[in-house]
Amino acid sequence: MRKEDDVTPDGGVHAHVEGRYDLIPPEALTAIALVMEEGVKNGRDASNWRKVPLNVQINHAIAHLVAWMERKDDEDHLSHALTRLAMGIANKGGKVNKRIYICAPLAGDIGHNVERVVVAVNKLAREYRDRGVKMPVFIVPHLALNRITFDERGEIDREWGMECCMELLRLGDEVIVLGDLTTSGMLVEVNEAHRLGLKITRRVDL
Repeated sequence: MRKEDDVTPDGGVHAHVEGRYDLIPPEALTAIALVMEEGVKNGRDASNWRKVPLNVQINHAIAHLVAWMERKDDEDHLSHALTRLAMGIANKGGKVNKRIYICAPLAGDIGHNVERVVVAVNKLAREYRDRGVKMPVFIVPHLALNRITFDERGEIDREWGMECCMELLRLGDEVIVLGDLTTSGMLVEVNEAHRLGLKITRRVDL
């Protein structure tokens, strides 16, 4: 008998299974199944939910719960909330690539700062590779925006650049802050990440 085996009162031996699946309310499974069926009938790709990050699923779940508490009856909001949470749990388990937003200084010596970010992201990628885990998608605004956020005078269009950064940030599941310096622009990004409930990690070793 293995250490992970269970024994019944009558002496029967069976493999141990984590969790009591027999206690899951079947009504809950039916509710999820009906919402999924509705989505397919409306033309939605059956696997589209795997492309939606956790924070977005949580936001939709909360919106449905609020609608349920307000007694709105335009759709089964409780079932939709449950389904969104189930999708979020599934995606959290690594079914899609995690998206990591890179927060680091840009203004000042732009060329130097961009190069530092490139070196740091390469080190992060090697860390994931060496750990043998699924490689995330790195969202690096320094590479996406540094050549197109300049106005006609060749100066950084800060307002437009920050708007773009906010849109990119909202695609992320996690934020990595590089270095021990926090600029005013980085502070805006960190505050937005806190508002979205994203995990924030500071790395001063890269």
